[in-house]
Amino acid sequence: IRRDKKSMKITVITVGKIKEKYLKDAIAEYSKRLSRYCKLEILEVADEKTPDGASELVVSQIKEKEAERMEKYLPDSAPAPVVILLVVLASVLVGMIFSLLLGVAAIHFNADQTLVGTALNLLGPAAAVVIVRAINMAENPDNVSSTVAYKVAKKAFLIRIGKFEFSWFMLFALLILLASYVVLYKTRFGLRLMACGEHPQAADSVGINVFKMRYAGVLISGALGGLGGLVYITAGVSEWKFENGVAGFGFLALAVMIFGQWKPVNIGLAALLFGLFRALSNVYTGFDALVALKLPSTLYNMFPYIISLIVLVFVSKNSRAPKAEGIPYDKGQR
Repeated sequence: IRRDKKSMKITVITVGKIKEKYLKDAIAEYSKRLSRYCKLEILEVADEKTPDGASELVVSQIKEKEAERMEKYLPDSAPAPVVILLVVLASVLVGMIFSLLLGVAAIHFNADQTLVGTALNLLGPAAAVVIVRAINMAENPDNVSSTVAYKVAKKAFLIRIGKFEFSWFMLFALLILLASYVVLYKTRFGLRLMACGEHPQAADSVGINVFKMRYAGVLISGALGGLGGLVYITAGVSEWKFENGVAGFGFLALAVMIFGQWKPVNIGLAALLFGLFRALSNVYTGFDALVALKLPSTLYNMFPYIISLIVLVFVSKNSRAPKAEGIPYDKGQR
């Protein structure tokens, strides 16, 4: 039970799912009556099947598993700003470290970026599954899943203004968009970074260290990628199975970049377009006109990918990528 000066909140954590309709109706009515005095929240966690004639040891192990599941929903004592800061810093740091693998291979050893990127794309989800399983098994040797639950911690990223709820990440995205525009077009670092992407030999001739600038670009992309991964797994769900991957959204990000012509503001607008169709697959049932069309839900899930194909057909011919993109830097080449 949490209580402050204005209201009281009661959270009930139960083991097992409530299936009976009369019980659900009774709980809903009881919650409605209590709403005048407090806020009631009921969290259900999966229960373990107890075999017939189970020994005390088996029963004890079952209770321990159920208790571990309940602990994941218990409130943390850390304040919300601290949770946000630590989680964001961790995701950014891991993203930068992972991007260094691409940087070393493509910049230092002149490897093909497409091949290295494909390998890292396969390595990322696999490494995440291994690490999460190791963490889960350290807590419980019988828990070999790659699932992480963060229902309580996720609330630190949400803001409520009346009936409207939004995430801190919406503000982060806007700030990052503004910062990227200022850095690229208004600072010496940004102009040098773009020069190294357009004509690295010319940049080198005026004393710019092309290798350092390319490493800087890779690290920045890794930081943004790590932050994007955090947003992806916390945006709509309260637990995540790392076997699921990201359903091709990295390739959608490439489509957004091409559609935006490698310019921050255009990329931001393109991301809004793709995000609109992504959100439509989750909320279309709330619009009577869309429901009346009687289209299958899988079609709405396909919309972001269909739109990306249509956009690339019309835009890719006229797209202008940085001239040195994907080309290993050779000082002797002019």
